[in-house]
Amino acid sequence: MRTLKIGPEWLWLAIHSLLLAFLVSHRDTLPTVLNRYSTLYALLLLALVVVGIAGLWVLWQPEIYRGRLSRLISKLRTYPLFYMAVCSIGVLLMLAVWLTPFAIPMIPLHRQLLRCYATGLILGTTYLTLFAGARERYVSFRLWVAVSAIACFAVLIIAVHYLDRFPQLNQIDELHNWSAQWTFAHTGLLGEAMYRQMIPLPQPILDSPHYLMGFLLRYIGDTLWQSRFARMLLACLALPFIYLLGKMMYGKRTGVFAVVVAAFLIPPTAYVRPDVFVGVMLSVALYVYWRAQTTRRPWMHYLTGLCVALCGEGHPLAYRFGLAFALIYGVRWLYEMWQTRRLFIDGRLFALGLGGATGMLIYLSIHILPNTAQGLHFATSYGPGTRTSIGQFDAALGILQNQLTIWVNTSPLESLFVALGVALALSQNKQPDRLLLTLLAVSELLLLVTYAYYRQFYQAHFLPIFALLAGRFLANFTESHSSRAPAGRLSALVLASMVFVVGLVIMTQDAQASAYDPERDEFTAIARDLKADLPADAIVVGNENYFLEMRSMNYYGIQTVTTNGWYLVNYQGYKLWEVTKPDIFILSGEMDTPKYTDLYSIYSYMQDHNFMLARCYTHTGLIEAQVYVRQLPPGWIVDPTCKSDSDIQTDTK
Repeated sequence: MRTLKIGPEWLWLAIHSLLLAFLVSHRDTLPTVLNRYSTLYALLLLALVVVGIAGLWVLWQPEIYRGRLSRLISKLRTYPLFYMAVCSIGVLLMLAVWLTPFAIPMIPLHRQLLRCYATGLILGTTYLTLFAGARERYVSFRLWVAVSAIACFAVLIIAVHYLDRFPQLNQIDELHNWSAQWTFAHTGLLGEAMYRQMIPLPQPILDSPHYLMGFLLRYIGDTLWQSRFARMLLACLALPFIYLLGKMMYGKRTGVFAVVVAAFLIPPTAYVRPDVFVGVMLSVALYVYWRAQTTRRPWMHYLTGLCVALCGEGHPLAYRFGLAFALIYGVRWLYEMWQTRRLFIDGRLFALGLGGATGMLIYLSIHILPNTAQGLHFATSYGPGTRTSIGQFDAALGILQNQLTIWVNTSPLESLFVALGVALALSQNKQPDRLLLTLLAVSELLLLVTYAYYRQFYQAHFLPIFALLAGRFLANFTESHSSRAPAGRLSALVLASMVFVVGLVIMTQDAQASAYDPERDEFTAIARDLKADLPADAIVVGNENYFLEMRSMNYYGIQTVTTNGWYLVNYQGYKLWEVTKPDIFILSGEMDTPKYTDLYSIYSYMQDHNFMLARCYTHTGLIEAQVYVRQLPPGWIVDPTCKSDSDIQTDTK
């Protein structure tokens, strides 16, 4: 009789039972089976039960595979085409799992669980078919590096190819940040050309990476493509530090895998805004911190605090990592005092605090002290003190849900390995694991208790943490004996290559989907027509989207209300237009203009200064740009077929 022991079969049973427990809780909108499930969903559950029982039986009776089944495929393994065929089928199946839309309506969590389960099943079956029971072959570290380098270059090639459209344009945040970089490139002043009538240049509260980006745009071009390319180059500066971190903390192969994962994480959202600077400086801070553990020199701990503090130049949310590092140093100090049974002052903690204070002074000198009222206005508008405990709790739930949705949609396969990396770090609990988990847990908790929303580009803040966690899991998964060993098994390299190929195809499909943006095609075509027709010296007020083609210091953004919380503006409403003195207004209600703009003051100003509706621009009818002019430009005549929104509403009534 077989004796029961903890082994792969119990892990399989636990995972399968947990998956079924999640899926059984599902309820279809039109149930036909047990008054709960659709027929298709019931068949899915039945198939999972059958697969679970079959897999458990094989794991409990390994001699069956080692005997009969092994002899059946041992001859096939002598043919290289057999390996190619099995790997190709595995890749195609995984692509079908990750790219095929679900016919059954399911919540995102259920979809991801099914995809993760199917991916593990495909990889496990591939291993059993090609490598189980055979003599293991090892390949040199150079081959691992070569495969990983090919994957990274492929990611960057795809990213550059779709750089103008992937990720899709974040219209408010990205356009305003790009406008700031464009303004610095053309004026040497840090501000926004579209908002300079409200905010005098220079404007100190904007992130410092705008200086670097704007300076670079002077030499490589000032379009959105060049701006995104500059930010992608900035994000790639984190890759060498991520490799060195992985190598020092877990081994060379972890470093290689972490770089590949980081390369996959960068394209979907990381170069939309200067937030990539947070991930870069956090990578440097982690590297300096780990180097500081092997020396007693306080200088390294000072640099750690300085680098963490400078993360705030990418986004103020980086304060979370500073507090996390302070907690790590403080707990270690208390533990060492308890261990030695004596009180002492930890110079490392003092050096960390001194470095952090230096970074904060730099931040205050650049952003706050030149305009204290502006800094206080921002802090009071976005601080948690403006929300009640119930409001903050609701915001925290929204952040968690939005964060999960964003990760699932933008980095589906990578998020799987990050989650598995977190689980592995929790189970092994080594010093590097504790560092990464503390940074992740503390920063996430502070985000939930102090912030009100979550944006896609916040992913860039966690770039080194997620890359190292996922790389750690992949290195352990591909080498069960020692994750620090440079060489690795051939079977592991084959499975890793399959994952890389699937990740590349998923990213390519997402990039192609982002490239298809009818709204952007429409306002881009309209903007080109406007640029050709409008007088070059006219002062124009219009939607920010048209700035993509109509880049000029005479062009002002129309969505001024969005700046109330962020900027302490000089003028608003009717007074704003009196100061700006526009010659032309471009109104496009289809682009959310009424949501963010004080249209009442615009119509009042146009009425008082005898503006007339001269032309309407559209290509497919998706967007209509209504051009109001104070005086008809030379060669223009009023288009009698063009009607304003108010005229259309009157006709409808």
